[in-house]
Amino acid sequence: MPVQSYLEESLVPLLQQGCCMIAERRPDDPVEDLANYLFHMDPKSPRNVIRFEEERRAKELADAEAAAEEGADRKSVKKKSSIKSAKSKKKK
Repeated sequence: MPVQSYLEESLVPLLQQGCCMIAERRPDDPVEDLANYLFHMDPKSPRNVIRFEEERRAKELADAEAAAEEGADRKSVKKKSSIKSAKSKKKK
């Protein structure tokens, strides 16, 4: 993998997030805060692997629940539509 591709994939996104955090917080020592951010957000650090996996699973669960809720809402709309259709057929 070329150096530029490696940096773009592994470092740039993390640096962008860290720099955004620095811009929002405007700490007295931005270099130290960025270093701490990078240290705590390192996806390959053993302590973070578990945390990131838990966050990924929680997101998947939330997405699945949202999809299930959306599916239930669609069924409810279809049921109401079919009831209205049946009522209008009875009137004729």
